[in-house]
Amino acid sequence: IKNNSLVLQFSSVLSSQVLNEARFQFAAGDEQAVPNGEGPQVRIGSSSSGITFGRSENFPASLDEKRWQWIDNLTVLKGRHEIKTGFDINRVSDDNVFLRAINGAYQFDNLRNFASSRYLSYTQGFGQPDVRAVNSYYNFFVQDNIRVTSGSSLNVGLRYELQSLEKPSLTNPAFPQTRYPIADDKNNFAPRFGFAWAPGEQKTVVRGNYGIFYG
Repeated sequence: IKNNSLVLQFSSVLSSQVLNEARFQFAAGDEQAVPNGEGPQVRIGSSSSGITFGRSENFPASLDEKRWQWIDNLTVLKGRHEIKTGFDINRVSDDNVFLRAINGAYQFDNLRNFASSRYLSYTQGFGQPDVRAVNSYYNFFVQDNIRVTSGSSLNVGLRYELQSLEKPSLTNPAFPQTRYPIADDKNNFAPRFGFAWAPGEQKTVVRGNYGIFYG
């Protein structure tokens, strides 16, 4: 597994009340699962207590991922308000090569059946082993941090997230549903609210937060 990343950040003081922060990231990940043997996989007995030799049905496999990300946050100070707003654009491309049991996999009940070549089942993977998927993420937010009094403050914000799913390039004639594009989830509005209150001599602070988050 090899992971590499490059991150650049540029902070600008535009005025005594305006600050801008820009960040850029490029990340590349490479995962290679090298075959651990030759020929098909052979399993004798159960998967927990049996014997397995040959090439694993999960090998070979590889994943090549590249991530381009751009973030920009703007902070404005105005009276009792600290207003923050910004965006996060993230583009992730995955090149995945995997086809289970591409070299075949035999299952035998016991050693006697293995010696006489009487296998219980045989599995062979067919099809296109390489798949490329590109997903783009668009995120925007605005938040206001309000100093109500010297001992209390409020935080009110809203975030919007959109994941754009790549449409399938191949369809299965046996399943008409595969002809339809994947629906994008476009209503991911995430409000946030918080408060802090220091009563009395400010030796105690009471805090509360609420938010909706999407994964």
